[in-house]
Formats: sequence, structure tokens, C-alpha cells
Amino acid sequence: MMHAMSSKSASKSKRIKDARKALSKALKEHAEITAGSGVSLKKAQRAGAKVAAAAAEYSEAVLAKTGLESPFVVGSGKLDGDTIRSLQAERVAIEHVVTGALPIVEDEAS
Repeated sequence: MMHAMSSKSASKSKRIKDARKALSKALKEHAEITAGSGVSLKKAQRAGAKVAAAAAEYSEAVLAKTGLESPFVVGSGKLDGDTIRSLQAERVAIEHVVTGALPIVEDEAS
């Protein structure tokens, strides 16, 4: 039974890797088309649609394996409560650190 689970996980990992490769290829093609001196609107739109589809596939693959939301949507990938509390405590600690001129320590050997 455990072997089947690891096979599923490996399959989901492969899906993520394949989706990342497709996304990289789509981005490269889009950049080549839009960076040129004469940009064809039709070609640019097609390339943009390929990037969007590849990004959606990547997001779906990551979600299926990890449960994490799309890394392409602002505000997704929210931090868990423990991490938020830890970061808040660090911020408070930094706010209370005394700042100012640093003392100059002379080398005793001089």
C-alpha cells in the first residue's frame, strides 16, 4: 500500500516538473515574440494564451500535490498561524532594539 502512495506522489511530482518545463517553454516563446521589433498582435495573443494555460496547469499540478494555492495570484499562499506569530514577534523584537551610533573598539595591539 505504501508503494502505491509513493508512486502517486512521484507521479504528481513528475506532473509538476513537466508543467514547469511547459511553462518555461511558453514564457520563452512569448518573450521571443514580444521582444522583437515588429510584434504581430495575433502571434503575441496566441503566445500569451499559451503562457496562461501553462501557468494554470502548473498551478493545478502544485495544488494537486501540495494543497497550496496558485503562486501566480497575489495574496495566495498565505502563511500559517505559527509562522505569522513568529514573524510578528520578530518585528516587535526589532522595533525594541536600541539603535544609534556604534561604539568604536580600538585594537589593543596598537
